[in-house]
Amino acid sequence: MAKKADFNYIITLVAVLVAVLIAYAIYKHIEFRQPATINTIHVINLDRDSKRLEAINQQAKALNLTITRFPAIYGKDIPYNQMRNHGVGNAMVRADRHDHRGEKLNNLGIVGCYLSHRELIRKLGNMDVPDSYGHLIIEDDLRLPSDFLQPGGRWEKLSHSIPADWDIIWLGIWKPYGVDVAPGIMKLKSDPRIRVNLGTFSYVVKHGSIKNKILPWLEYMNDAYDEQLNLKFNEWNCYATVPRIIDIDEDLSADSAINKINVAPEEKKV
Repeated sequence: MAKKADFNYIITLVAVLVAVLIAYAIYKHIEFRQPATINTIHVINLDRDSKRLEAINQQAKALNLTITRFPAIYGKDIPYNQMRNHGVGNAMVRADRHDHRGEKLNNLGIVGCYLSHRELIRKLGNMDVPDSYGHLIIEDDLRLPSDFLQPGGRWEKLSHSIPADWDIIWLGIWKPYGVDVAPGIMKLKSDPRIRVNLGTFSYVVKHGSIKNKILPWLEYMNDAYDEQLNLKFNEWNCYATVPRIIDIDEDLSADSAINKINVAPEEKKV
């Protein structure tokens, strides 16, 4: 009698375990098929680039979108002796290693861009929202497509094909490099031998990936913002829509305060 009871207990236990495994498999299958979402949109914009902000706001109004402005950091406004406080090493900005007072500085636009994106991501990470939330970060020189976030648009169709493990999704990237995982979706890969996967003018960050993955990697600036993120593509789950959903507006891009401070003095005189 005791042996039969033990046998029945084992059968019951196995049945429960099988049921749990089946339920878990169904859950993961459903989770995998959950479309990626864009729940907030923020645009990075310098105070002096009011024309570009106006252009973005006009596009947003036409598409019935809510876009929140985040004030960009102007690299020239950061004194040389405070760069380290922002996690920016001397080698990033000092043109001459003997220039101890910081009178000849490089890459101030690149520094401002990096810090602007990092500070916005810090702000997003402090929002009390579900981990699954997607935060779209855009720069202010974009051309939004007429179907952007509209029913039946490309994002709605492609979002169903993006694996649920995503950390960052690029809606616009130059020289995409990686592995196609679905029609129109590429999983990005790093390769230090080649310069690929460039630009951070339009990308979605998953809320749940911000504090444990993204922010720790951005604490110290080692390279331009897109290049620094690129180094993590083989560890994180980063995807891109290929071809791009969002592209640069060349006219707006040419009129950029950030780009202008990256131009050498001799080029400005031409």
